[in-house]
Amino acid sequence: MPMERDKEFRRVNPILDARPRFGPIPADLILPWAAIGILFYLIFHGMLQLGYLWTMLLISWGCGTWWILTGSKPHQFLSKFIREPHWCRGYVRYQTISQIQNHSLVKRSKKQSRKQTS
Repeated sequence: MPMERDKEFRRVNPILDARPRFGPIPADLILPWAAIGILFYLIFHGMLQLGYLWTMLLISWGCGTWWILTGSKPHQFLSKFIREPHWCRGYVRYQTISQIQNHSLVKRSKKQSRKQTS
């Protein structure tokens, strides 16, 4: 029994596992919410001339929708919009650095000889 207690992991500082927060708002939502707020304000209040009440309701709707979509793990939702890389198999003959340098010198000399003959 005493050996099992020694193997258990004991958390000394539980705040280390917590996500950063700004009051009740998670810190990773501050920038998207600010962008949504500015964009919605410009569109609905500036362009469409809606009142402040409707603008604030639409801003809160947009922020709430973003919070529901991203949840506590925004990378799971946002990673759907990143294209996967296109991998292909290629074969290249191994060349040492000296072979590459000699090859480039040969190309330069051929270009210079072509210029001189023409």
